[in-house]
Amino acid sequence: MKRRGTGQNARCIHDTVGVRTSQRKSGAGQGTVAFGGDRRYHDLASGAEVGPHHNETEKMRTLSIIGLSSEIGRGHPSYLDSVWTLLERDCPDSASCLAYWTAFHTSVHTSVRTSRLAWSAVASVYWIGGRGGTTTRLYNILRRRRGAPSRGGLAVGLLGKDVRAALRGFEGICLVAHPILAQIASTVSRTWFIHGEIAAPEECAVSGVEKIFVPLDSTGRRLVKAGADPRAIVATGLVVEPDLASAVREAFQARLKRIESDEPLTIGFFTSGAYPREHMRKMAIAARSAVDRGMRAVLFCGTKPSAFRWLLAEAKRWGVPVIEDSARRGGVWQRDWSVILVQRKTRQAETERAIELVPVLDAFVAAAHERTNWAVGLGLPMWVLFPHIGTFAAENWEFATSRGVSRPVRTDAEARAFGTAIQAARADGDLALMARRGFGHLPIEGAHRIAELALGEISTTEVPRFRTT
Repeated sequence: MKRRGTGQNARCIHDTVGVRTSQRKSGAGQGTVAFGGDRRYHDLASGAEVGPHHNETEKMRTLSIIGLSSEIGRGHPSYLDSVWTLLERDCPDSASCLAYWTAFHTSVHTSVRTSRLAWSAVASVYWIGGRGGTTTRLYNILRRRRGAPSRGGLAVGLLGKDVRAALRGFEGICLVAHPILAQIASTVSRTWFIHGEIAAPEECAVSGVEKIFVPLDSTGRRLVKAGADPRAIVATGLVVEPDLASAVREAFQARLKRIESDEPLTIGFFTSGAYPREHMRKMAIAARSAVDRGMRAVLFCGTKPSAFRWLLAEAKRWGVPVIEDSARRGGVWQRDWSVILVQRKTRQAETERAIELVPVLDAFVAAAHERTNWAVGLGLPMWVLFPHIGTFAAENWEFATSRGVSRPVRTDAEARAFGTAIQAARADGDLALMARRGFGHLPIEGAHRIAELALGEISTTEVPRFRTT
């Protein structure tokens, strides 16, 4: 495992020139931690190694913690990423003790194993679920009916063949953030399940795991009611990207100052991992509405080139200056801009760019199944795209609404009125109130807490090894 090196600071400075970022080196216990970098990982479904070369046979003898990612969508993998960045930063011997594995990775196409095909099917279902209309409604029904995965069920059997084989004999901690992977891993290893969502659907009440990390006590109670072992529940606080959590007060104060001034607001618009068609359309309409009323729009286009191309074509029709922010074109933005389109090749790189830019946003538009923690924990007002997709969205939306930090974008008409709605909320003080309601009321150190527990576990016990007999 290659330790992360220099990365851009998450702190962004919003001034008369625009937005710029400063840099400093990361070190143990200080600085920022990049989400991209040179992370080496294994694709368990294909057996291929991706990233810098390493003698894996030798490394397997010293592993203490394995991070196992589904790499499906954004939410689950990002919660694991937030914890993993801290483990890589703070573990005294991360190169020997830590390994990051994936059960599914789209850049590897050589395997024909059963679990590879099964994970491909899961990914396809996720993407199909984002198409909207009847397809999305059917997907939501299937998700609700699935319930908690059985330890001996067909899904666990098909999806887990290679995962179980790879983990068999491992006596350390397996960190996962997807309920099916948690169920699979728990059959052969000590498994800590990171449930980073406020929502608590019954499929996340997995059995057999050693720990289930939840953001709030209320989340834990709902999972216990759904069948989770109460002894496994550990409430940690919201899992927020570490650099956002560490700079939250400064960013909130700057945001409140901007909202209460007369300078143009900057609104973020986020695609979700499934790129739902209805969400994409409403996102573009709402962004146009904001720009037409003198605001700035930052569109996070994800990693899908076709999504970026479509949003870029839409933005170029708005008659305002548009900047393409990619790894190739990124840097200091000039004064004259109204729309920024952010694109990166990997989920981790996009997350890193989002961390840099979130502090200059005054509100954001996104789906409720992703990023709701920003609204309730960072003081960043949220407009939620409808329809809900999956089993997390509705509960997250209800929680955010009960906290007074979110409003809906249900229809194209509401998307067209978005700019007017933001202006009205700013004028009557409600936008500032939404920001205040989302800051300082809930703990946001979940990633730090989980990392501390994991590092404490391996430092106070005999370092686990893979059994050889």
